[in-house]
Amino acid sequence: MIRARRSLSTVCFLLFWLGMAGLAATAHAQGMPGSYPVQVVDQVWRDESRGRDIPVRLRIPQSRNAGERFPVIIYSHGLGGDRDSGAAWTEHWAANGYFVVQIQHPGSDAIFVDSLPGDWAAVKQVRNFAIPNLVPARAFDVRYVLDELRQRPESRLIDLGRVGLAGHSLGAYTVQILAGQRASARLPVLADTRIRAVIALSPAVRNRVDAETQFSEVRIPFMSITGSRDQDRQGLADAPEERTRPFYAMPPGGKYLLVLHGADNAVFGGNPGMSNQPREPGAAAFDGHVAHVVQLFSLAFWDAYLRDIPQAEQWLKGRNNRRELADDDRYERR
Repeated sequence: MIRARRSLSTVCFLLFWLGMAGLAATAHAQGMPGSYPVQVVDQVWRDESRGRDIPVRLRIPQSRNAGERFPVIIYSHGLGGDRDSGAAWTEHWAANGYFVVQIQHPGSDAIFVDSLPGDWAAVKQVRNFAIPNLVPARAFDVRYVLDELRQRPESRLIDLGRVGLAGHSLGAYTVQILAGQRASARLPVLADTRIRAVIALSPAVRNRVDAETQFSEVRIPFMSITGSRDQDRQGLADAPEERTRPFYAMPPGGKYLLVLHGADNAVFGGNPGMSNQPREPGAAAFDGHVAHVVQLFSLAFWDAYLRDIPQAEQWLKGRNNRRELADDDRYERR
């Protein structure tokens, strides 16, 4: 049933965008890989002001036209991740013409988790420390990368007037802070006006602060992606329904919520081989429906708000997109 609806939606999507939104939108509409060859470069950048080495992975689309400049997406991994994290999403975006930077955040990455006794069980003990202490450091990592991109040879390939952020779990919290979330009086306001749009996979909300107070200043386009099993067995994440609260608390205008039935926190990490994070019993598999929908909707969002393709925004706001969803999936916009 889902496959039949997907096929019909693909036809409608192609007719709607074909000849109007370029090759990237066409590949997106077909649910196919993008048409740009991508060069992958791993580097370590040194933030001298903080004495901090930041591993990055650059996914660089290979330009077809002289002078072509690509929008930029910066990706922030979850607790215990690294610059490999989110590959299913970042590969797709880069192949569709986005210059992607995957940051590895020292102090909350895989090296940090591997150093703890008991692995993930021990992470639970440091959660309260992580939020007020690690999130600002992560946010400054993103700001540093944005500053550094202006100085790099790759600057000739990118359009820093079109910057998006994406993150998973603790990475979602990181990009929310940069979008304007005020989660605690202890955290400084770190909103960055260079950012045009944000995608949060497994969004985070601090229960000690009223949600409307936290998100009242998030005025840029924002897509929340979560699932009906989006928590983890160690209690490191909010209950699944809590993940939707940021969407309802933000001012309306360019806000989207996607809730995929059966999807848990680990699947949104975007690692085809999964991670060492335990899965929820009966959670959806990584491949198939979940990966397809996340790739499809996230690319439409970037095309709408970083490339200003009107057909992409119309598709997000229309009803044809619902043919891509399973019966128990939810999709809302404000």
